[in-house]
Amino acid sequence: MAGLGETFVPDEVEPRDNMEPVPAGIYIGEVVESDVVDTKSGTGKMVKLTWRITEGPCEGRQIWDNINFRNANETAQKIGQQALAELCNACGIRGPLDDTELLHGVPVKLRVTIEQDKSGQYGPRNAVKRYSHAAEGEPATQSPAPRQQAPAQRQSAPPQTRAAGGATPWANRR
Repeated sequence: MAGLGETFVPDEVEPRDNMEPVPAGIYIGEVVESDVVDTKSGTGKMVKLTWRITEGPCEGRQIWDNINFRNANETAQKIGQQALAELCNACGIRGPLDDTELLHGVPVKLRVTIEQDKSGQYGPRNAVKRYSHAAEGEPATQSPAPRQQAPAQRQSAPPQTRAAGGATPWANRR
């Protein structure tokens, strides 16, 4: 037995948010937390992101996202680097990214899907499949109905350069 050192009253605490994944669709969100961590195998690096949906019926819900940008597997690394480049472009980042803090607080259009856990140990979860500038393309999902669309082809962006100055994180953005 272990004492808490205080009296905890569960009735005074709000219940946790809905743990079901948000419906598949297009959402506007912003990064609210980020970290760079080693992959499970220890042979690579990934950017871990916490997104907060900022508009629509799922406003306030969070989605977690990992971008594996360094990996011993060349194909996995290429896919992760393409995703990170797409995210940087969606955030308006020009030039090199050296701190994930630059991704925070920028409205980004997210294509969100639902993936099933292959191990059967966990339930379904959200996965972010594409990133685009919040003002581009199709509107964000306004209802929780799932969307059925073929993924768009990835287009390469022209080379970008870092803006002079850079006193604020937004100095590098459009």
